[in-house]
Amino acid sequence: MTNGKEGKSQYEKLGIETDKAYIEEIFSPTSENEFPGAWVNITTDAWDPDYVMTMHGDGVGSLTTTRLLCYFATGDVSFLRGDIINAFEMNMDVAAAGFVDKIVAVNVININPNNIPKEKYLNAVNADIAEIGKTYGEYGFTLIEGKRKIIFPMGGETADLPDQTPSCILDASFFSRMPRENVIVGNVQDGDAIFAISSGGQAIWEKEKNFGHMSNGGTHSRISMFHPDYALKFPFLVTEHNPLKGPFRADEYVSELGTTIGKALTSPTRHFGLIIRLIIKKLKELNKLHLLHGIALVSGGGIKKVIKLGKGIRYEIELKDEMILPLFRLIQNVSKESWFNMFKSYNNGIGLQFVGSPESGILEGVIRVVCQSIDVEFYRLGKCCAKDDPTSKNDVVIMDPWGNRHFYDK
Repeated sequence: MTNGKEGKSQYEKLGIETDKAYIEEIFSPTSENEFPGAWVNITTDAWDPDYVMTMHGDGVGSLTTTRLLCYFATGDVSFLRGDIINAFEMNMDVAAAGFVDKIVAVNVININPNNIPKEKYLNAVNADIAEIGKTYGEYGFTLIEGKRKIIFPMGGETADLPDQTPSCILDASFFSRMPRENVIVGNVQDGDAIFAISSGGQAIWEKEKNFGHMSNGGTHSRISMFHPDYALKFPFLVTEHNPLKGPFRADEYVSELGTTIGKALTSPTRHFGLIIRLIIKKLKELNKLHLLHGIALVSGGGIKKVIKLGKGIRYEIELKDEMILPLFRLIQNVSKESWFNMFKSYNNGIGLQFVGSPESGILEGVIRVVCQSIDVEFYRLGKCCAKDDPTSKNDVVIMDPWGNRHFYDK
């Protein structure tokens, strides 16, 4: 069995942390969370005790740099699209808290206008905001009317920072509230099942195939895959500490992917907030929401991200061969990173995890029906086992398709 003693991953050697438990420990004295087993911090609403509220901040990360590299290398302005979608979905952690009533979002764009085509980039962001509103609106969220709203953006900032950043950084923050009865509290139990939804394929609202990268591992994938020549052409996108060392040009077609490497690495994160809403809505209609004990968005932290849910639980995950998307197989093959660290750094094809009771197959049936209705792959991923000490930290065991067991305790 491989475990954390294997040493730092390539991703971590680039200066990126995948395990941030100590950060939570640092800020826990000043943070409030009434549901410590839940995915995000949730507290009583400041204005109505029958409601709760939550907030989350996240961004695109270094995938902006990947987009910009592909844009400059090809001249194709479509590569600038997708950043705000990634930021939006990375903040859909708030939807993992339960059946939210409203979401209010703001974004911050820090940009170096001397290096980056500012107007083109902002036009791409605005076009994506319109796309988000249209797609979510078709499934019950609306920007302008109705009880359930996404107000986006409520405001924000576009700052010219030529001294602070060589390129561009896009971050966002989401605030949401919901009736207390709708909270997914993270009460994971012995015998619960783990279900997964793929990050790849083509959902019915997606205009083209999604290659499933999401917003995790972007620094590693860019450095591992793109040719060093780009460092000479676009020095403001590359640092001396993390030089490019890959074999590919941005517009190079890769047969095992069926597209160019640039298109594969810049697929925007799937609208997982929609999927969460559809599943929770169906469970509420059946009066079976209590069967759903936790939701985990597989962003930074890889497949083991479910470790944040509940207390005193061992998550036993069995990865089948078909679950690992071709893009991640290619990244692993080119970079020679271990699969232990690949599972720790990337989603590898598992975009969303649901944990809950296998009682009568109801939860599994609801997830399956919803996924079939939107053309997204669904998997039964594993099971939950209570540890001997119910107050102990969670851990995760991943059985890979080749018979290897990987153990994670943070």
